[in-house]
Order: sequence, then structure tokens, then C-alpha cells
Amino acid sequence: MNERQRPSLRRRVDNRLVGGVVGGLADWLNAPVGFLRVIVYLAMTPWPVLLAVYAGACLVLPARGHNRPGWDNVIALARVGVVAAAPVLFLGNSTSSDSLLRRSPELWIPLSAFTLVGYALFFSRSYPRGPSNEEARATVLGAAPAFAVAAAIALGVSLAPDVRWERGIALVPLVAGAFLLLGIRSGSWRPRIAPAVVAAFAATAIAAAGVRLDGGVGNRVWVASAAASSHYAQSVAVGNLTLDLTNMPRTNRTVNVRASVGVGNLDVRVPKNARVSLDVKVGRGVLDLTTGHRKEGLDLHVHTAHGLVGGERVPGKDFHGTPVHLVASVGSGELSVYRGNP
Repeated sequence: MNERQRPSLRRRVDNRLVGGVVGGLADWLNAPVGFLRVIVYLAMTPWPVLLAVYAGACLVLPARGHNRPGWDNVIALARVGVVAAAPVLFLGNSTSSDSLLRRSPELWIPLSAFTLVGYALFFSRSYPRGPSNEEARATVLGAAPAFAVAAAIALGVSLAPDVRWERGIALVPLVAGAFLLLGIRSGSWRPRIAPAVVAAFAATAIAAAGVRLDGGVGNRVWVASAAASSHYAQSVAVGNLTLDLTNMPRTNRTVNVRASVGVGNLDVRVPKNARVSLDVKVGRGVLDLTTGHRKEGLDLHVHTAHGLVGGERVPGKDFHGTPVHLVASVGSGELSVYRGNP
């Protein structure tokens, strides 16, 4: 009696949602693909490292009908990148359901509708036909110039932190659009539409959020020195930045503090008795100034007078410490200001 052999593990190129890995796993296990999609989605919430595992599988796992990775593997990896980056670019870091409902109705109603449509697509079967090897190759080569510019900007953010790299973001959709026009003239424009559209949307999201890409990449904690100074400036392009001003020397002169984070979190800690004035902005995400003064959403901008920021505010209390003028911005993420340590 011959036992039926289990087929080799291959990615789906038809009826896939993102990279086809879960669909291929369902075929390999002879299991319901919708059930596995739910399991994988729920597992990625507490263990984000699984997203990296999924991305790696997209890159190395051959498509159905092939024995080795091909051009479609690159497309699958790019699709994972778009799906992972879109919530941060367009919604900020806080995208949970409870934070969504705390936003204004004109914001959370369309976002909720968008989320429901996404879940509907998640359980459905989309992309009925995968691209041929020639189509996949044309798409990858059509996106290569725009990707090269984006990669150069990303490398520059890490190697040259003093440069305002967000000013070069506009080059990405321009290059993608130029190659789309060349494709129209040569008759090979269809595979270049998707890269051009993605580049345009990404550049628009970065520009609309006011993301600054200077200061390098990584997490940084900066503590004010004991030496008196009237100006402090710190920035991080991608990562988390903490500014600890609690031990700066007391002075009657206004201390100007400038801080920015492109994508990530910014925490500023000011002395408890400091007279603080603010000019702060969050493009997409959370702005937390005092107990009960937490805002979430898009384009959050607050300007306050002395004393009305950070930690617990005692009614009628006057602040007689060092005057601090804080100018801070976060493109996508969270900005918090505290008096003393939170």
C-alpha cells in the first residue's frame, strides 16, 4: 500500500494575501488557510520577531512550481515591507483598538472602516493569479532605481546624521515616476505602476507627518551637564530619545531646548520647578504633556505658557525655577514631557 507523499513546502503565488507563506504552509499541512492566518496574525502580536521570520521565508522559500527562489521572492519581501511599514507611516505607533476609539469620530470612523475592510480581505482569497517570472522580473527591475535612492537615503541617515535627509525623500517618487514614463514609451509600463504608487504614498506620508530624518538611528539618553548653557539640541531620525534636564544648573536666563525624533518616541524630563513654555508637534501618534492632557491622532500641535506642562500640576502653584523654552517634534510616534522623573 503506497502512502501519499506530502508535497514540498512552497509559497503560494495565487490566492495569496501578502507573501504566500501561510498559504503554502496550509497546502503543506492540508489545513484551512484562514485558520492558519489567524494563528500567525495572533502570534505576531506578542512576538514581532515572527514578522522577520515570515519575511525571511518570503525571500528564501521557492514559489509553487519552482525549485529555487526567483524574482517573485523579491516582490513577496517588498509586500511584507509595505504591510509592516504602512501603519507606522500613516497612523503612527499607537494603532490599537482602544487608542483608536479615543480619537475624534471623524478620524476613527474611517480608520475603523479601513480596518474592517482589511480584516475582510484577510479572511478572503485575493490575488487569484500570481505574476509570471517575466512580469516579476520587470516589476523588480522597474522598482530598482527608486529602491536604490531610498536605500541610499537610509544609509545616509545612519552614516551622516547631521544632514536633513527627509529633504531628499521627494527624489524617490520622482525617480519611480520617471521610470514609469520611460515604461510608457517602451510599452512596459504596467509592472512599474505599483512601485511608483507606493513610492508616492510613502513620500506623501513622510512629508505630511513632518518627519525629520537627522540625528542617526538608535536609542539615545542625553543628560544635561552641570555646566551652564542657554541652548541644547538633540535629534534622532529613527529610534527613541530621552532628554533629562532635571539636573541642569539653575539660571534666570531662558534655556532653549530643541529636540526631534523622526520615527519613534521622545521623552523630555524638565526640573520640577522650571517655568516651561512649549512649542511641540506630533505628526501622527501621541502627545502626552500632563495628567489628563494626553492627545492621540494626526497633526497634534500645542503651544503653552509657563508652568502648564509635565507631571502633576498643583492648582495655583507658581513655578520660580529656570525658564525653559522647549521646541520639540515627533513625526510618527509619541512625545511625552514630565516634571522630574515619571
